[in-house]
Amino acid sequence: MREGKKDEAETIKQEVKKINEELIEIEQKEEKYKSEIKEIMLKIPNIIHETVPIRKR
Repeated sequence: MREGKKDEAETIKQEVKKINEELIEIEQKEEKYKSEIKEIMLKIPNIIHETVPIRKR
């Protein structure tokens, strides 16, 4: 700003503000998707290892 580039500095500040807002939105989506994935994974049973014997009832 000392060199008379106030307009350029303001433009960059606005871009940074916009990026920060987008980042907050993306982080909120990430948390939402993480919880959805966890919920889905809890419905999937564990896969039995091939060395585990399967007994007949």
